[in-house]
Amino acid sequence: MKRPLTRTLLGLSGVILFGLAVAILFNPVDFFASSEIELSQSASLMSEIKAPAGLLLVSALILFAGAINTQLMPVALWLNILVYGSYAVGRLISITLDGLPDQSLLIATAIELAIALLSAWVLPRLA
Repeated sequence: MKRPLTRTLLGLSGVILFGLAVAILFNPVDFFASSEIELSQSASLMSEIKAPAGLLLVSALILFAGAINTQLMPVALWLNILVYGSYAVGRLISITLDGLPDQSLLIATAIELAIALLSAWVLPRLA
């Protein structure tokens, strides 16, 4: 099998996004409660919470496709950089402006940053 590191990176990244998307789409109250975030049952709030989860779900599917098909790897790695990198940057801005969040969100920040940086490191090595 060619490119085992890239396949593993994309596969694990896809699993994480898929798991997050499913949890947010189908059980957002409990999912966010695990990070000490209380959600109301407002239909509008649920819509705003679940909409980005749709993007995460579709992104996970593209990452899985990139893990399987070497021709899709560059696109999947760029997507990994964009999705995980934007979450990490957004969280770092929030930490700067709003203070430290729950420890689980700090761990999420570190994981997101690591995945984005590893993807950026792997991408130019595909050639």
